[in-house]
Amino acid sequence: MHPYVFGVPAYDLSWLTAAAVCVPFALRHGAAAGLPRLPVALVGVQIALALLLGAKALYFVERAFFPGEDPVPAALRGTGGLRIAGGVALVYAALPFMARATRLPWRRLADAIAIPFFLAIAIVRLGCFLNGCCFGAPSSSPWGVSFPSGTWAFAHQVSQGLSYPIDSHTPPLHPTQLYVVMAAATAAGVAHALRGRTAVGIPWIAGGSVLFAGMALAESFRAPRCSVIDIGAPASAAVLALVAAALWRSADRGLEWAPIGVGSGSAAQSEGGR
Repeated sequence: MHPYVFGVPAYDLSWLTAAAVCVPFALRHGAAAGLPRLPVALVGVQIALALLLGAKALYFVERAFFPGEDPVPAALRGTGGLRIAGGVALVYAALPFMARATRLPWRRLADAIAIPFFLAIAIVRLGCFLNGCCFGAPSSSPWGVSFPSGTWAFAHQVSQGLSYPIDSHTPPLHPTQLYVVMAAATAAGVAHALRGRTAVGIPWIAGGSVLFAGMALAESFRAPRCSVIDIGAPASAAVLALVAAALWRSADRGLEWAPIGVGSGSAAQSEGGR
């Protein structure tokens, strides 16, 4: 774990890497689904902004209502801090409106961006791991990870009397960042497996369900476990359920079977401008 990579903060670099890798990926999937590149690119910008805004909003909610449970010492915290579950929840809630604003069929758009979106979350969480933030509780498991001095995990352990400033590393901790990476990668795999085999919108919903479940599970290993992510992941799952309900209600012509990669024809026409 190295908070800086070639002098660049690892967390910032993870966001840049996610954008550089996943935006072209999303444009390619969008083109395969018959969606115009420019509106898809605009939605990509909106998703990035929503991810940051939602993550920052949830972080400030936590600080406001549960200030004693913030695992980051005040000296390191400053104005930084993000809670990615809040960003993912906002993306899921806002995507239909983003699609409407760009005149794109939102369920077809959702399936086109699903895999790139989940991979972006995995890359950002790798940045958390390198940065030493979003860490877990002490662990005796074989996969426990010791974080070096200079990371947020180390500062937290010292502030709690669990490590000494002269130590070089923390005791082994649960790598909760990697738990979410695995959940996001699994979500991408689920979305890929369902592409072209299920009704339009199902890969986005199924992958999101896996991701939210993984985030909720990872929270049970966080240090300390913040009460509000008992808002973060579970409430995100509630948002997902509402999106799923809206998806089915909007399907006024029944289930639409439209493999991504078919940019025209009856499947594309049946969805129209939804």
